[in-house]
Amino acid sequence: MKVSCEKMLVVDLTREKIKITPMRSDLEQDYIGGEGTGTRLVWEMVPAGIHPLDPKNTIVFATAPLNGTMFPAGPRGTIVFKSPETGTISMSNIGGHWAARLKMAGYALVAITGKAKRPVYLFIDHDRVELRNAGALWGKPIPDMEQTIRNQIGDQIIEVVGIGPAGENMVRFANIANSVRFAGKGGGGALMGAKNLKALAVRGSGTVHCHDIWRLREISFEIMKAMEQSPPIEMLKTGSSAAFNQAVAELQDFGYKHFQEGGFKYGYKLYIENIKRQVKQEHRACYGCPIGCGIITKVTRGKFKGTESSGPMAEAYWNWGWKCGITDVGAIVKITKLCNENGVCVNSASEPVAWVMECQQKGLISTEETGVRVRWGDGAASIKLLEMIITRKGFGNVLAEGVKKAAEMSGPQTEELAMHVKGMELDADEWRQNKASALTAATAERGASVVRPWGFPIDMGVLFPEITGLKEKPDPDQEEGIASWYKPYKEFTIASNCMGVCLYPGLFNIPTVKQTLEAYSAITGRGLTLKEYLKVGERTVCMQRAFNAREGFTRTDDTLPRRILLEPIKGGPNDGRRIRNFNAMLDEYYAESGFDKKTGWPTRSKLKELGLQDVADELYGKRK
Repeated sequence: MKVSCEKMLVVDLTREKIKITPMRSDLEQDYIGGEGTGTRLVWEMVPAGIHPLDPKNTIVFATAPLNGTMFPAGPRGTIVFKSPETGTISMSNIGGHWAARLKMAGYALVAITGKAKRPVYLFIDHDRVELRNAGALWGKPIPDMEQTIRNQIGDQIIEVVGIGPAGENMVRFANIANSVRFAGKGGGGALMGAKNLKALAVRGSGTVHCHDIWRLREISFEIMKAMEQSPPIEMLKTGSSAAFNQAVAELQDFGYKHFQEGGFKYGYKLYIENIKRQVKQEHRACYGCPIGCGIITKVTRGKFKGTESSGPMAEAYWNWGWKCGITDVGAIVKITKLCNENGVCVNSASEPVAWVMECQQKGLISTEETGVRVRWGDGAASIKLLEMIITRKGFGNVLAEGVKKAAEMSGPQTEELAMHVKGMELDADEWRQNKASALTAATAERGASVVRPWGFPIDMGVLFPEITGLKEKPDPDQEEGIASWYKPYKEFTIASNCMGVCLYPGLFNIPTVKQTLEAYSAITGRGLTLKEYLKVGERTVCMQRAFNAREGFTRTDDTLPRRILLEPIKGGPNDGRRIRNFNAMLDEYYAESGFDKKTGWPTRSKLKELGLQDVADELYGKRK
């Protein structure tokens, strides 16, 4: 059975209404899919100014054109919503198999609003769509929840995307899971918990329609051959993304002890060779991907011997290792297990713990207040504090609100130590080393972000010249003139999320943009030029920035924590490096992007240029 994915599913949990409608052609034309279509629908469906946990907040599960096809690097869909943690628009890009199966069931996206009277899950079986009782699922960790749903339905290849106990407890950085893949940032799990929505379960048995299957085969084989010959892809195949720990540490470094120091001398303990000596790994692949960089890890020695978890991926080592000083690989696996099974973003969760470590180090928060003494490098105490966050017990109830709100509740001296942007926890990358990365963290529409876009590939010499115009690797410490290449690079990154391209091979220009655009044409029968592709990214960025503007965010929110903004790196290979003139960088980026320098909003003329006249009228008022 061939399916065309020309349908969208809108579910109102409050009224228990399910509506299947044709997919809107304007969404496909202007936004392609994924992050773009999700962004546009959230703009339209979420009323301005509502609390993020209000039932009227809409969460959109959006597939992308490459999903469900043989294209070997296109498994990713995007979940878009107003963030319970930041109040901004938020988007979480996630791999796995859910997006492929949703397309195989005939749907381009699912938009869910309202709040169910009791816990439910949404079962999608092509044209048969039902809300089912999830009372027996409530409280179950994610692996048990997924397996119970499969057993109830009697189909072991059902794809489940859902939440754990942390989402039910509305931990503000709770995530959404699909097996060993996670939509981590922004608190989408908390929103599902507030809606009494445990999961989506999808049976998709159709074949996604392809306009020119033979051309798609040719392109796919070209990409797979390039993957076979790529050293970075081989590193992913044999070691997961953690294989890059050493390269990133040496090129960019990380913020040891909550960015107080650089050049962590025991960081080598978290390089892949040492990790492999302490664990056994099994690899898991997303739909249609030959790489298999997802992993199941089992600890083979030490205090945590026998602990088994999906992950950890690279960022878990960066955040809990370098930022918190934990070098016990087994402890990081245990932390990852707690996060992944209970549905907490493993990266965001590190920041409240590191904040407590520093506040206790400086005598700003007592052990009596927190219930546990957490020192740098103390894996066991970090695990205890994490358990308190997941269950909202004791001081964990404060930390579960996110580091920004936790600091606001704990006194002004502690606020300066909370590393966040717009309420989104800052990951452990050393932002002062690479000025493009600093710009990403400050201006990302969802709050602090590493990969929107990530400066690391540019540092490695992967320049994407047809996108950026770069002919040689720029100086990462350069502040002037970077906006001219940074803006199109960001738009390319966001357009890739609209298309469904996986981040990891995409970082190394596999597939090339030419291959991606040709595959899109082979699948849909519609041509797309590079200029049009980048315009999709730009339109999506401006829609997200317009959403935030409508919520009251301005230029003052495009900033960085005081330590990152004003203090130099202390120690390590980048000792003394600092951000010199952030406002000038921001002015230049705004000017290049068509944003107002005073407000940070897309200008009326920029919105009109992108075909967003209705958005301009709502932000600026209709002209008479």
